[in-house]
Amino acid sequence: MDRKPARYLAVIVFTIFIACAQVSAHPPSDLKILDDPDSNSILVTLTHRVNDPSSHYVHEIEISKNSGIIDTLQYTGQPSIETFTYRYPLQLNAGDTVIVTARCNIGGSITSQYKVPGTNGTIGPISANSSPWSYTSLLPIHAVMMSVAFLLFLLSALLPLAGRRIKAWYRLHTLTSAFGGVLTILAMGIAYTMVSLSGGPNIRVPHAWLGLLMLVILFLVLGLAFIRRNVPVERKKLVRSIHLWLGRLLVLIMAINIIAGLNTAGLL
Repeated sequence: MDRKPARYLAVIVFTIFIACAQVSAHPPSDLKILDDPDSNSILVTLTHRVNDPSSHYVHEIEISKNSGIIDTLQYTGQPSIETFTYRYPLQLNAGDTVIVTARCNIGGSITSQYKVPGTNGTIGPISANSSPWSYTSLLPIHAVMMSVAFLLFLLSALLPLAGRRIKAWYRLHTLTSAFGGVLTILAMGIAYTMVSLSGGPNIRVPHAWLGLLMLVILFLVLGLAFIRRNVPVERKKLVRSIHLWLGRLLVLIMAINIIAGLNTAGLL
């Protein structure tokens, strides 16, 4: 009995599981501000659940008072894996409004405000991701598109192994590669956009570097597919071989990058 179909199915199911988990990556989930008039300071309590606070953390806190930015602080880690509090010197008077924005080093942000009616105030959260084009809204689209592209490239890499046993396999190989390529390029564009919207540089973690490498290999694979049609007959076999092996490498890099994304998000 041929066990290959069962193995391929197991790979696909595992990939879908990873795709669903990948969508759960998140910016800070809660931000609370408390005035401490006795010490002329404010307390900022953040909830940002991560696996490794040295690689996934709140990297920037921006503090505004009455619509003017008064301080921006940078961090290279966070004190705990979930909830922590920072104290900042700030004198407040009746009627003052403080707005604090916390940005994740991977992407995404959260903003809250604190208004002082007297000596104490109430916290009024402001959603920094309320725009339809925010990090939080674009992340699931990016994750789903990359996961579908991975499945298409996986199918495309397996088809040449089947060869003549599948009718019109080459046409199917071409279509799955083309659609996978389009989805990957669009998903990478979305990734660039959502990280830019969050206020951080795009190339800063292994997940991003692997994504860039993946994009380079993708263009090589697609380019060799077109070049093969125009090279002399004696070179077609060599070009085809390089094309196929780069395609398999692309699938491997995509799988590793999905795992790197899960690790970066603190889900592994």
